[in-house]
Order: sequence, then C-alpha cells, then structure tokens
Amino acid sequence: MRSLVSLGANLGSPRENILTACQRLAESFGRTSIKASHLYRTPAIGGPKDQGEFLNAVVAIDGPFDSFEVWHRLRDIEQSLGRERLVRWEARRIDLDILLTEEIRIWTPRLKVPHPRMCTRSFILEPAMEVAPEWIDPVSQWTIRALAMECKKPLCRIQVIAENASLLSRLREELQVEIESSATISKIEATSVSLPGMQVRFDFSPTIDSIANECDRMQTSRYLVGAVESPDPESVAWEDFARPWAEKFGLSDSSSDRSTMHWIGPRYLLSADQPRWAAHELLSMAKAIRCPVERMESISIEEGR
Repeated sequence: MRSLVSLGANLGSPRENILTACQRLAESFGRTSIKASHLYRTPAIGGPKDQGEFLNAVVAIDGPFDSFEVWHRLRDIEQSLGRERLVRWEARRIDLDILLTEEIRIWTPRLKVPHPRMCTRSFILEPAMEVAPEWIDPVSQWTIRALAMECKKPLCRIQVIAENASLLSRLREELQVEIESSATISKIEATSVSLPGMQVRFDFSPTIDSIANECDRMQTSRYLVGAVESPDPESVAWEDFARPWAEKFGLSDSSSDRSTMHWIGPRYLLSADQPRWAAHELLSMAKAIRCPVERMESISIEEGR
C-alpha cells in the first residue's frame, strides 16, 4: 500500500531532527520503499504564540503496511526522538503524521485518515506535490496537485455549516473577535479578511442543503467546514458523536455514498465544543491555505547515515 507521511519540527535542531526521522523511516520501512521531498521552511500557524519557524517535509512510503501499522511505527520514531504530546499545535522536536493511505478512510479518536487538515495546508501540499502529485485524496477526490493549486487562488470562501443556529452565531461572533485581535491580517468586512495574495470570506449556513456548490473554479477556492458540538464532551468522545457527520462528509469507511452531500472538493469537520478555540482554528485554517513556504535543501536517504 502507498502512504504519505508529513514531518515537521521547530524545537532543538529542526533540520537534524527531520533528517534523522527520515533515516529512521528508511530503517523501519526499507530504504527502497520511501521517497522524500525537499525540506521546506514556514512560519508557525495556530497554537501557542511566539513559536519559532517550522521545517517540514513529506515522505511517500510504498510497501505492505496498512494505516495502523504505519501509525504505530511513526509513534515509535517520535518517542525515540523525544517527542512529547502535551498541547495541541505546540512547538515540537518532531511531528510525524499520516496524510493518506490510498483510498482508506478512518475516523477514530486516535487516528484519522486522510489527515483532516491536509487539504488546507500549503506547507504540507507543496512538499507532497514533489513526491505524489497525482495521488488522490479519497475525501475531496482531487489529486495532491489540484489541492495545492487550490491554495494559490486569489479568492477563498470558507463555508461553515452547523445544525444549531445558536452555535453558528457564537462562532461568527468569536471569529470577529479573533479577526480584530490578529496583528497579521487586515479586516475587509465583519467575517472577511485580507491575507498576502488572497482574500478570504467566511460564510455561515444552517444546513448543507442551503448551500449551492457553484463557484468560479478559475479564481475562487472553496472549503466546506462542518461545525459539530457534543452535548456532553466530558463523557462522550467528540468523534463518536460526530460520526453521522463523518459519514455524510465521506470521512468514514462506513460512508455508503461519498457524493451524498453533492459537494465537490475539500471538506473538514471542526470540533466546536469550545467556540473560541473553534474560531481560532477557522482563522488558522485561512492562514494555512496561503502560508508562505520556502523550499530548501533536498533530503538524501543514505546507507549507514
């Protein structure tokens, strides 16, 4: 099976951490089974403030390894390199994530494949396009190349839906607060912002049925976000409560028909139990779509390194 794996680091010696992780991947999966992108440098997006720049890369793995086998080996490599998972989107010595494994779709609290935010991260899609440009994301049904090109369009619409009108209102209000407090973006309207090279508009709708899936594919990119709030987050895993949404969005292997939404393109489920954090994630999503990415040196998988 073929899998894509992302690597990121911004603590210690990020370059050495990623190069070492690549060697560990080669040792674990076989040197002839992997293909690595260049290193890419990018600013930190989301998470705690005042983080240093990240280095990122993507590796393609080809071999008899299913998603769970790959995931367990990645966790072992992270642990061996000193990774501690304490705070979401925190600074880290090394971060290894499965982006996709062929047509596999997994929706569990511990593992989600394809990676939920892969389609909205230029710092992932640029290196991925080096090693797997024609691989297809089974959710959007677009190639990696098409997803990467979508991030380059000058206009972007992020469509947020929720069945609860009160939640939509809270998300809109919190997003306005996030926009007002951000020093790195310019506000155009209440929920529209200007980023370098791109304008982003956030639209809020009560149901998927109220949305027309038409936009100018030459100039405007469009992303669908389903905001889901768990009634009892202390005792019910959000992923379990959101499973009907995951099936409708085509994120789960139990989805009977990936086209039931009549939506073409990238989509993502957002945990909205904490509206302030959800609004922060929406704004971070917009920043990640057009995140500046600098290509650096190539990665060589050498014998005995």
